[in-house]
Amino acid sequence: MRTWQINSHTPHSLSMLDWAAALIAALGRDEDRAFAQAVLGLFDDLPAIAQCTVFVHQAGRPRTLSVADYRGGSYLRTVADIYARRFYALDGIRPFLDAPEAAALPVLCQQSRADIAHETYRHMCYLRPSVSERLTLLAPQPGSVWLSVNFYRNDQGGGFEPAEIDRVQTAAPLLVQALARHWALYNRRAAPGSSVNDRLMQLCPELTSREREVLCGILDGRATPEIAQQLGVQPSSVISYQKRAYQRLGISGQRQLFAAVRAC
Repeated sequence: MRTWQINSHTPHSLSMLDWAAALIAALGRDEDRAFAQAVLGLFDDLPAIAQCTVFVHQAGRPRTLSVADYRGGSYLRTVADIYARRFYALDGIRPFLDAPEAAALPVLCQQSRADIAHETYRHMCYLRPSVSERLTLLAPQPGSVWLSVNFYRNDQGGGFEPAEIDRVQTAAPLLVQALARHWALYNRRAAPGSSVNDRLMQLCPELTSREREVLCGILDGRATPEIAQQLGVQPSSVISYQKRAYQRLGISGQRQLFAAVRAC
């Protein structure tokens, strides 16, 4: 897998004003396809880029915000949700997002099917959807949140061409701004008030990121084995993080945790 920061871009004949106009109508909409379809539409002249997904990476796990597939149907949404639940811990971008020195600049990550050693992950997320390669634009946000827009090249298209990568880099400044605005509007409408992760940070700034991830999993109704699988750790580690977090918060159980977060 190849990863690099984006600190400049090359002008393209399609103006940024044209691109911006195509995205504005989709900002904040909660329809499954609206935002990703608008993003994918920026690359209509590149037919090998056939799919797009948008995720928010928060508290150690991704959540699907939008998907678009030129072939239509709901299959890509299913694949995206399976990836978020089962395979995110195996993704090549995961160590980068978890690193304390993670970049403050947007990052592009290029991952081919051959980069994935895990057979089931490769089969479910690349072979079955007919994907040969993924190009991910990662945009850091306040509060240890990352937003990502992912472009997928179909089997017939092979790997991303240099000109295609350059187009994504050209669009990156606009896409980063649109992603941030879309997430702010979407999050405000879907869940008024501060996010669970923000509330935990407000309750106890001393909580480590791992402890917050575990607490977010508990608050999301997930059992210890599921949290462990999502974070790529052992269940015993999840229990240890939970105990330490409870000690920092001065609580002794889930009921007090839910009450504390609701009161925040």
